[in-house]
Parts: sequence; C-alpha cells; structure tokens
Amino acid sequence: MFITTCQDANNQVFPLAYGWGDVECEDSWTWFLMELKKAIGCHVNCIIISNHSPAIKVAMAKEYPEITHGLCGFYMNMNLKNIFKSHIVCNLFREDSRAHRESEFLEKMQEFSLVNRRSYEYLMRVGPRRWSHAYCPNRRYRGMTSNIVKCMNKCLRYARQLPITTLVEYIRDMMQKWFPECRDATSKNATQLSQWAIDKLTTQKN
Repeated sequence: MFITTCQDANNQVFPLAYGWGDVECEDSWTWFLMELKKAIGCHVNCIIISNHSPAIKVAMAKEYPEITHGLCGFYMNMNLKNIFKSHIVCNLFREDSRAHRESEFLEKMQEFSLVNRRSYEYLMRVGPRRWSHAYCPNRRYRGMTSNIVKCMNKCLRYARQLPITTLVEYIRDMMQKWFPECRDATSKNATQLSQWAIDKLTTQKN
C-alpha cells in the first residue's frame, strides 16, 4: 500500500492519497507519484518528506522535480546510529536538524565536525537542505519526520488483512466519518485559527 499523509491546521492527520502496487520499487513509486500529481497538481511551496528510499528519490526526481524532497529525521537518525554507533552523534543530529537559524545550525555543525568528522561529511553529502530546518527551501514547520504515516498504518493495522476491495471500502467509510466531524468542529470556531492553534496560544500566554 502506497500512501501520502498530511496534517491539517488542527494538527490532525489524514490521508491525501493512497494506492496499491505489486511491489515497492521505482516503477511503483513513479506510478503513484504520477497519479498523485494528476490528483492534486504541483504546489511550489509544498514539501514531501519520506525515508531514504532510492526508489522514492528517483520517482521524486521524475514526477516532482520542482518540489523539495525532504528526508525523515527519524530514519536519518537510525542510519547514523547504524553507521557510526554513537549516541552523541545521534543527539547532535536531532539538535542540528531542528535548529531554526542558520547561525545556530553552523555552530552545531562545527561541533559535529569536531566530535565525528566522518558523520559530518556524511550529512553534508546528503545535503542540509534535505534534512535540516534551517536550510530547507520551503517551510517545513514541525514536520521533521514521516512518522504521521504510522498513525494511518495503526488505523489500518487490522483492515490491511482484508481483501483489497473491502479495504478500499473500509478506508472510504473511515474518511466519510472523519471529514464531517472535522468540518462540524471547525464551523464552531469564532476565529480563523483552528482549535489546536487557539489552545497552543492560550497555553503560551498563560
């Protein structure tokens, strides 16, 4: 199952598109992204975050060359842990990837080069624009990982065992329940802000 997942203004997760292929490979991902582009078009301020799959990288270059392809910080951290076997490197990466200012980013990368030069060179080869907040060409907000996909996987963990036509119907039914609930909740807002944003501002104010 191929799936693209988003978060709305109320910090709620929903599937933007989903489809099925016989195997997860370059051709399948290219087909899926081609169909996604037909469905939603190409928004220049958009960013797609995925794991470090070579198949996804090639498919993105073919179908969405104009969109930023960000890498999931969780998978990047796992790669660093497997390659360099260092908790210090992993902790530095988490801090550096989430740095908002370039000055802060460069300061932490300097520390990286002193602690483990090989890990520093590895991250620079991958490219800061693909994994860091400070150098991302588009607004990445808090979306540093692709973990929101796991939310959908959890919702479908039992339904995945169903025949594909029944699974499609299950997802359709789930969406038809979710979206009216979200719409009704939003219609009660007295401002243009979502309830999640109002709650965050209230907490910070207090």
